[in-house]
Parts: sequence; C-alpha cells; structure tokens
Amino acid sequence: MHAILFSLVALFCGIGILLVGNGLLGTLLGVRSVSLGFSLEVTGMVMAAYFAGFIAGSLRCVDLIERTGHIRTFAALAAVASAAALAHVLLESPFAWAILRFIMGFCFAGLYMVMESWLNGMSDNTSRGRILSIYMMVNLGSLAAGQFFLFLPDPGGFALFCIASMLMSLALVPITLSSLFRTSPLGLAGSFASGLGLGPFWSMAPVFCSTLGLSETLTAIFMSSTIIGGVLLLWPIGRMSDTLDRRRVITILCAASALSSLLIILVAGTSPLALFGLAMVWGGFSFPIYSISVAHTNDFLKSDDLLSASSGLLLVYGAGAILGPLLSGLAMGYLGASGLYVWVAGVMGTMVAFSIYRTSVRDAPPAEERAAIVFVPRTTHVAYELDPRVSVPENEPT
Repeated sequence: MHAILFSLVALFCGIGILLVGNGLLGTLLGVRSVSLGFSLEVTGMVMAAYFAGFIAGSLRCVDLIERTGHIRTFAALAAVASAAALAHVLLESPFAWAILRFIMGFCFAGLYMVMESWLNGMSDNTSRGRILSIYMMVNLGSLAAGQFFLFLPDPGGFALFCIASMLMSLALVPITLSSLFRTSPLGLAGSFASGLGLGPFWSMAPVFCSTLGLSETLTAIFMSSTIIGGVLLLWPIGRMSDTLDRRRVITILCAASALSSLLIILVAGTSPLALFGLAMVWGGFSFPIYSISVAHTNDFLKSDDLLSASSGLLLVYGAGAILGPLLSGLAMGYLGASGLYVWVAGVMGTMVAFSIYRTSVRDAPPAEERAAIVFVPRTTHVAYELDPRVSVPENEPT
C-alpha cells in the first residue's frame, strides 16, 4: 500500500493544483458576475453551462482518450481550460461566459476521467477504496483551498483569473516530471542543472563583465568566446557520448564546467585574454550538457515517447533557466561579480556527485540500443520533431 501511495504522490499533486485553480475560478465568477451587474437568473444560466459541458465531455472524451492517449488528452484539456479561464476576463458578457463555462465543463469532465482512470489502473482490489478516499480528500480539499485566493487581490481585477489559469497549466508539471524521473533521474537532473547554469550566463554574464570594468567591446568578445567554445566542442563531445557511457560523459562535462568556473574566478580582473580563453573552455563543456542529458534519457525510451519526453525535459530546462538568474543574482549580491561562477561551480559540482551516484546504482543501456546523439535547439518542443528518431503522428483526414 505504501509503495502504491508513493507512486501516486505526483498524480495527487497535479490533481490538487488543477482543482485549486478550478475552485478559485468557480467562486470568482460568481463574485465577478454580481459586480458586473448580471441578474440572478442570467448568472444561474451561466453557471449551469459548466455542467452542460461536463455532461457533453463525459459522453465525448472517452473517444478522445482512446485515440490520443491519457497524457496527451490531459495536456490538451488542461491547456484549453487554462486559456478559457483567462478568456473570462477578456469577454465580460453573459453569452460569452456561458460558452466558456461550457468549454470548462467539457475539459474538466475529460480531466476527471483521465485522473480517475489512472487511479483505478494503479490500484488493486485491496487498496482501491483507500486510494479513492484519498483522491476525494485531495479533490475537496483543493476546491476548498482555492477559495482562499479571494483574500488576495481585488476580484474585480485581472490577477485572480491569471492565477487560476496558471494553476491549471502547472497541473501537468508534476505528472510529467514524475514519469521522466522514473525513466532517467540523471537525464532530468542534467536538464535542470543545464538551465540553472546556462540561464544565468545569458542574462548575468554581461553584468559580470560590467562589474569587472570591461568595456562593451570586451563584454561582447567574452560572450562570443563562450558561445564559440560551445559550437566547437558540440560535435566531438556528441561523438564521444556515442561510444562511451553517456553518464560518464555527463560527469566529465560537469566536472570540467565546475573547474573552468573556478578558474574564471581566479583570473577575473587580471588578463582579459586568459578570461576569454577560459570562457571558451567553459562554453565548450557547459553547452553540451543539456543535449547529452536528453540523449541519455532517450536511450531508455521508445520512438513514440521521444517527443513527449523531450518536451518535458525542455520544460525542466526552462524551470532551471528561470531559477538560475534569480539565485545567481543573490550570489552576486553577496560575493560580488565572482558570485555568478561560484553559483555555476556549485551546481555543476552537485551534478558530478549525483552522476557518480547514478552510475553506481544503474547499469548503462546496451550499446546496440543507444541511438546516435542528435543535437536540436532549446527553443520549443516542435524543434524535437526535427530529430529523425521521433515518431510524429500523421494528420488524420477529417
């Protein structure tokens, strides 16, 4: 029972986040309709549209789930619900709200079906009653928690609608990440560490140079040197990862990135030429970490799963790239300009330790099952369709 509950933690977190947003929105619309002057009869019809959509979704979403799968259906419906939540504040008329409430009801019928089918599939006859009881506690507790957001900004503004939309979008994160973590903990950690390290480079490295007193020209050379280093070493490091255990390659890259970060700290403020050379070395070893982490994760996946997994890893990288500048900025505030590379050295040093640990507890996939690495940009998940290993479904005729 404890093992089953542990495996369901991420799912319960996703359910909770989703329903906090839905609970907030349902009450917010009632309060907002009064402030907009809707009559009680009209407000009742608008709110009833949600349950009309819920009935329609209960009838139609079964086919949708069977055609596209649980995770894709969950992602699509959560995205539509998130957009509909924001649209309420843009279209403040009873007719528009009734349509949006119908859409919300349709989406949540499908979301409930996906969540409850997951719970039934992951439980057995000896645990199903307790698991469904926990599910109802999470369900009702989350709806109740959503009400407390009304204490924050003015319900007449935009902020609460934005919060509800964000919560519905974020509900997919714990579900996606739990699946990726089970597949490849190191690949997930490497993607996150790459965001923590490279995110600050793009935003805080110019601050680092300016704090050292470098001119605009020297700052441009420093940035270009780092990027050129990444370009020069991407291909040879990719080839190396195709012949060696990718976990060892990740360990080497993170160790070299941490070491070059410390050397940059030592030469900062002395020789610009040495600084540019070390920047090139740092870029050469830091930029490939994300791609090797993705390749390592893909070694454990089927071609049909590559696109969704790569999208999840890109999400993790983005989360790291958000946190990285914030935390490195704090480090620079305490330590001065060198705080940027102290932060990067700490992140990469932690990755070295985790990579060594993962190498010791899991065997590498057989060499014949590993595909050659394919470098793709960290832009959007659509870029991963350029990877020839990815199975992209054909558009069906309508």
